[in-house]
Amino acid sequence: MNYPLTTHTIEHLVLGLIMPALFILTAVRKMKIHRLALPIRTPISWLVGVGMMLAPLEMHHPLLHTLENLSCLLAGAVFWWPILGPRYARLLSPLGTVAYLFSACLSCTLLGAYLTFTARSDPDRQLAGLLMWVPGCFVYLSAILLTVKRWYSESPA
Repeated sequence: MNYPLTTHTIEHLVLGLIMPALFILTAVRKMKIHRLALPIRTPISWLVGVGMMLAPLEMHHPLLHTLENLSCLLAGAVFWWPILGPRYARLLSPLGTVAYLFSACLSCTLLGAYLTFTARSDPDRQLAGLLMWVPGCFVYLSAILLTVKRWYSESPA
């Protein structure tokens, strides 16, 4: 599979950031499966999720590309689990969640800015960097804002 880096970046954003978060928020939380508390450690989940966003592979064989997409979904689920998992799972505190998401956003921002500003003769790479930088961080920052909103609404007045 050979297609532009921008397409590959969009694919990673959707498969690694958006779809796993929506799946956890909708399906896993609604399943009422009380033994789904996965023993995922926060530093490992952060490394898996951010590593997936920072190291996009270009698989040219259809089977390898499918495996890459599945690994994006899995890595995204591992990344989001400590903050969006079921209430009985070990979830991060609101402040821990903000730090977790902000550091992930910062890493994507740095790579996105690097791609954008160093690829002067490659518009596809510049656009891929912008996509990783702006919409990618928008996902993280939206989750940060929702966390802060929930945190303040749960605080005693």
